[in-house]
Amino acid sequence: MKRIALHALLLQVLVLPLIAAQPAKECNLCAGVMAPAQLTAAAVPDIEQTALDGLPQLGARVDTFPPAQRRQTLVIFTYPVDPSRDQLLQVEEATKTIVEWAKVHGPFDSLAIEVAKLEPATAAYAIKRLSVAAQGQNAAARFAFLPPSLESLQPFYDNGAGSYFDVVLVDGKDVPATVKWFAEHDPVKKIWARVTPSSPNVLYDLAHALADGASRAFAAPPSGSETAAVAALHSFNEAMTGDYAFDATAKNDVLDAKGNKTATSSLTFVRGEDLRSVVVEAGDAAAPTIVSLDSDRYTNPRLIDASGIHATTDVGKKGGRFLVGQPAMKQPVAILVDRAEKPEANVTKEAIEITTKRGITVEEIIRNHQAYKSYQESIQPRGRGQ
Repeated sequence: MKRIALHALLLQVLVLPLIAAQPAKECNLCAGVMAPAQLTAAAVPDIEQTALDGLPQLGARVDTFPPAQRRQTLVIFTYPVDPSRDQLLQVEEATKTIVEWAKVHGPFDSLAIEVAKLEPATAAYAIKRLSVAAQGQNAAARFAFLPPSLESLQPFYDNGAGSYFDVVLVDGKDVPATVKWFAEHDPVKKIWARVTPSSPNVLYDLAHALADGASRAFAAPPSGSETAAVAALHSFNEAMTGDYAFDATAKNDVLDAKGNKTATSSLTFVRGEDLRSVVVEAGDAAAPTIVSLDSDRYTNPRLIDASGIHATTDVGKKGGRFLVGQPAMKQPVAILVDRAEKPEANVTKEAIEITTKRGITVEEIIRNHQAYKSYQESIQPRGRGQ
């Protein structure tokens, strides 16, 4: 008995650290900011940009970031190259300066260089040198690439830079074309987007880039409400924890306070594990709205905003639809709802993406899984007496 107890104790000692070492699940579709005046204690993806002569100032700024925030920060460096001097030697000098700086102030999520003003061959060399030099230096987890244009992508691959970056950062409007190009040429790359907000709800503009195929979307927070906006994005990322995918078949409407349908757009993301949905509308800055979900089979409605993820009672059902009220849009807001029924088997992100792109609704996904399970049970061999 003592030997059994000792073995059990040893097993606990060995297993507990493994359990503790499991990383926390993160959003696979995330919203971020670009160089806000002040970041909150809650970390969010962030983009910082500097010329080499601005490194001391940026170093002082990022030193105020907690380590968790630095690990979610992309730093973009710009530096000129004098055509009258040896260009590769200048790249070497700049690379050394960047890596030494990043070692002191990092580690960061990713590093990138602005290559638009460099000759293509020089730019490709600069990407390769920084990517290689930063490896093993505790400077960054990965390298990002900022293509000057979609047309310039192939020359970078021709110059051997394709295997030296993990992330591609483009403007929000270029996401669909970029996603298509990389799906055909290098599908392992992640696409991130820099978004220019145009809606009362900045979360909608960010979500639009995510719906187009980006895995992260960044925007400058609204002036005057930066702190609230950053907190709201953190709440959104917490809500998006798990295997979410854009639901292109969702037929949600946005109503005015009197229940009339408006032209305001909304986007829906569905989590494969349990079909939980996040809905983001463009919003109305002057008046409250009602989001009318395309089914009344939802439960546990919550709002996602600067104060966190919290229950809302401004809800109802009418005509087979689930209604959630939202105030006039003064800060980023989204809606989180659960399905009243759950799938009997896990629905993966890929299943949602493929089926919704083909026009199959989430309800049909559930029915297909239930029908398949019933079929599997019907063909199981039965023992005698059953």
